[in-house]
Amino acid sequence: KQMLQSGGSSGVDISIPWLSAKLSLPLWLLDRFTSDFLRGNLVRREILRFKPDLVHALELQNAGYATAVAYRALNKSKRPKLLITNYGSDVYWFRQFPAHMKKLRELAGFADAFSAECVRDTALAKEIGFSGIFMDTMPNSGGIKIDEQAIAEEAKGQSSRKTIVIKGYQNVWGQALYALRAIENLAPELIGYRVELFSCNSKTIIAAKKLQKSTGLEIVTHKKHKLSHAEVLGIMRRSIAYIGLSKSDGISTSMIEAMSQGAIPIQSDTSCANEWIRNGQDGFLVGFDDWQAVANGLTRIISDREIVSAARTTNYQTIREKYDANRLAEIANGYYQKLT
Repeated sequence: KQMLQSGGSSGVDISIPWLSAKLSLPLWLLDRFTSDFLRGNLVRREILRFKPDLVHALELQNAGYATAVAYRALNKSKRPKLLITNYGSDVYWFRQFPAHMKKLRELAGFADAFSAECVRDTALAKEIGFSGIFMDTMPNSGGIKIDEQAIAEEAKGQSSRKTIVIKGYQNVWGQALYALRAIENLAPELIGYRVELFSCNSKTIIAAKKLQKSTGLEIVTHKKHKLSHAEVLGIMRRSIAYIGLSKSDGISTSMIEAMSQGAIPIQSDTSCANEWIRNGQDGFLVGFDDWQAVANGLTRIISDREIVSAARTTNYQTIREKYDANRLAEIANGYYQKLT
């Protein structure tokens, strides 16, 4: 947990408590059995020592729950203002579990302000009992530099793009295997295309190797954390389509970064993608397990030059308006100015 105070040539001093810096993983593991008691009391101790005007809990299941433990233990007069930031699935996914719902309601009761990526999640905040100030929605990832998008806009058009990029998560949330099933069923139409998956785990890698062998398609996988951010953007820049499927998500950072690089998105409708694209025009929204809808969307993308050109133009403009890093930094700074 970072503690910030004014001072120094840059105007900000940043420090990390020793216990957090050295023992963050052991504390997290132990707190799985103590209901966030250890980290919560560390937060409480730092609040009493530092006396901040504002505490900002970034993400709810870890930072948020620990902060709720701290606030529960503090006298009301000792509690600073609290801003909580909902990451993609913090409320959308976890509200279905009674134990989490209880914690979310307690946290919402302590919070003075709530920020989120999606309009969807501001509505869900009310469901968990939040009644404070709603900050402007903005992507949590901080945006993209416009020069990175400009490079993509200068890239060659559809005829030179022969790659399909897929987010390779296959776990509780990620559902990359349905994307591979769509690829399998379109294999004859995808001869000459390269399928590239990033952030893959072992299940996805094994399935991709089997699919390559059975179809003859060129399929490349990259393990999670093996690629730099610039390398992922490079894959997206040479891709005609991006596929991201998940049981739960926020906007999906990967999707909007794909849009910024000219790849047309096919994204599961469990995200907030509908706040960024129009289904069937700027991309496609599908059920996370609806491989046939994925295949239909991909068929449109590889066969319809007009939809690709129109979608790419619209999506570039959307990114410039809503995902510019400088603009989002101004919004984030405004959060603190508004609350302190």
